[in-house]
Amino acid sequence: MLIEKEILNERGIEFRNKIMELKHNGIKTEPAFDQLIGLTGNPY
Repeated sequence: MLIEKEILNERGIEFRNKIMELKHNGIKTEPAFDQLIGLTGNPY
C-alpha cells in the first residue's frame, strides 16, 4: 500500500481518478495499477 500511495502521489489526481474508475468497474487494485502503468505478468 505504501508503494501504491507513492505512485498515486507522483502520477496525480487524473491517474487516481482512472484507478477509481477501474475499481468501480470491478477491477481490483493491483490489476488496475498494472493496467494503467503498462506492466505485464502477475500483478500480485
